[in-house]
Amino acid sequence: MAKPLWVRYYAADFLAGTLTLSPAAELAYRRICDMIYNSGDRLIDDDEVMKIATKAGKRWLPVKRELLAAGKISIYKELIIVQRCSKEVLRSEGISDQRRGAAMAGVAKRKSLKKNKTGSASGSAGAEREASGNPTGCLSPAATELELERSKQARPARTGAPARSAHEGVFKGGEENQKELPDIEPLPAGDE
Repeated sequence: MAKPLWVRYYAADFLAGTLTLSPAAELAYRRICDMIYNSGDRLIDDDEVMKIATKAGKRWLPVKRELLAAGKISIYKELIIVQRCSKEVLRSEGISDQRRGAAMAGVAKRKSLKKNKTGSASGSAGAEREASGNPTGCLSPAATELELERSKQARPARTGAPARSAHEGVFKGGEENQKELPDIEPLPAGDE
């Protein structure tokens, strides 16, 4: 199994499920869950490593017994197993595989559309550019100016009244919206 990039985490379930655990067991369980997610559900049951990894230290063996008795962890083929974590790792991998497949299909589709649109490198578009003496297809500065002039001439002239803003009467012009502001006397110095 590959290491998942993310997993679903249900805070309410975790809080309710760890309510009866001792503080040391809860911390160890949280860290075990994270290590299972990080290892792709391949957390090895090594008591010397788990003393440090769970931050339980000398208390690791009693904490481990508490977690086993509470049904929070199990040991299978030298791996520490948490059923919920295993389920979430599988779900995450399934979603990642779906997304990876969709991305690959999108790339393949874009490549085929691009190939159909432009043809191959020796296709008609490339041959036309080479025949014109301009194999790169870039326009010279003079040709660019000519194209700019043609595009200006091709645009239709704007006719009619300019578009009005929906707020024009409220915020701009409109004498009916102009109000006299009352005269305000400045404060004397020192009365701030």
